[in-house]
Amino acid sequence: MVKQQENSSGFGGYLPAVSIIFLFSFWGFFFLFSLLFLSKISLCFFFRSALAGLHSYRHNDGLYLERKLTELDFK
Repeated sequence: MVKQQENSSGFGGYLPAVSIIFLFSFWGFFFLFSLLFLSKISLCFFFRSALAGLHSYRHNDGLYLERKLTELDFK
């Protein structure tokens, strides 16, 4: 009778496949989360610059109107 040699890892020979899947899933999750994080940062900077541009546009527009009103007052 021939004894079957048992795998010492306990996974029954599936350890390489499990480790490869885990490695790919880890790097996949890492890539996905880094992509989401970078897109979130870029969106934050985009919205900040857009809001700052809108604020400066409003501020300059207000100054322009104020100048026009003072010019009308002095005429």
